[in-house]
Amino acid sequence: MTPTVRRSELLRDGSVDRLDAEYFDAERVESERQLAASGGTALGEHFEISDARVPDPRKDAAEGASISYVEIGDIDTRDGFVIGREVPAREAPSRARMELAAGLVALSAVRPARSQVLLVPPDLDDAVGSTGLIVLRRRERGAVPPELLFVLLKTRGAVDQLDRRSRASMYPTLYPPDVRSVVLPALGAAAVEEIVELVEEAARHRVEFLGLSEELRQVSEAFFRPFGPHDLLADLGGHQPTFRALGALKGDAGVDRLDAEFHAAAFDEALARMGELGEVKRLGELLEEDGALTGVSPGGDEFLDEDRGGDAAILKTAAMTGVGVNWAALSYAPKEFAEAEASRLREGDVVFNSTAHQPKYMAHKIDVIAGIPADLQGRVTFVSDLMRLRLADQDALPPHYLAAFLRNPLGKEQIRRAIRGISSHVYPADIREIQMPLPPPEVATEIATIADKAEAARWQHMRLVREAIERAERA
Repeated sequence: MTPTVRRSELLRDGSVDRLDAEYFDAERVESERQLAASGGTALGEHFEISDARVPDPRKDAAEGASISYVEIGDIDTRDGFVIGREVPAREAPSRARMELAAGLVALSAVRPARSQVLLVPPDLDDAVGSTGLIVLRRRERGAVPPELLFVLLKTRGAVDQLDRRSRASMYPTLYPPDVRSVVLPALGAAAVEEIVELVEEAARHRVEFLGLSEELRQVSEAFFRPFGPHDLLADLGGHQPTFRALGALKGDAGVDRLDAEFHAAAFDEALARMGELGEVKRLGELLEEDGALTGVSPGGDEFLDEDRGGDAAILKTAAMTGVGVNWAALSYAPKEFAEAEASRLREGDVVFNSTAHQPKYMAHKIDVIAGIPADLQGRVTFVSDLMRLRLADQDALPPHYLAAFLRNPLGKEQIRRAIRGISSHVYPADIREIQMPLPPPEVATEIATIADKAEAARWQHMRLVREAIERAERA
């Protein structure tokens, strides 16, 4: 039955405010009315919208200065987990302006049905958020703790209310003041205490995850340090000319490369240092036969708005964080894009961006595929901007070791050395020629152990937040 709406209900301050039928959906309106009648209160009674902004980071920034930036797409829709991106201040996006602080709650103003909500953790205190975020600060007399608001905004009831308030049909967007009228349910003291405790426990696992990720980085760097990664960078920055005889450039197929960067003497010296300190192998010897592979990108009009179940789940660079894939940020395309088994991603694969606008951004994102959600098993693939590396023996050589090497100058500069063309592109055949030192068994075991613990901590964070959301929905 089509509801009839009185003209007086369309007015706000004497003017017609909304005419979209979805906003006046009778079932949704009645649900909110009942929620208010049972003691629910408006979000605006407890939180105010913070529009505090930082000066444009791109202006007057010191050389080498960086900011911790939070983009909407980085927020995991499942549990609000996000890692701030360290970006050079002078290269910050124009939308990097919102001032964040620990304890604030932020939600995406665009596509609210996706439930991208964030409780700003202490490690993102003083971070900068996208202007696409609506930031909420607890009022002095607000009775709802930030931990509880974070959870409530991720419940089905709140997501439905936010979706109802979104404006525009092509790109649903929230008008920030509309968020204040969202009705929050009245929960008992025991339920509130339980939910807050669950969120606080999840936060402790987040701290554990970050600590283990840092430990993994330090262990890896300590192993690579004797090989002189910083010497390689210094030598490459010295711009000393290198002379090569034409005969030395000829391979089986004739002269392969004439780009001066490829023939820099700094690489010869770095490879010699690696060889002197331990066993070094060509990456191609350590990968499966088809272990280096670039993906396939669907056409722009082939991407789907959402997963219909069984569709191909497409990994793009934007879903990579450097400490694990943001599985909630995958895109989707018809299932035929994941039909080729060779192009599907598996646990333990290492993925990096193999194209870039500038050489310095090559291999800027490197992740190990781990913890693929059960509903995505067997259908995750990747775009042509990414390259997948698959080790032949992951027990002898942990994927996280390979990822750590490629993040280190010893590996990353070899990737950049392989660039062909002016558009910064690398190819599987060239990547297979990269030289890598092999770790002793004890180092390989230590790296694998730390990585497993970090993955477990990340999983616990998600489990606890999901449990808190379910508890709120039962109340």
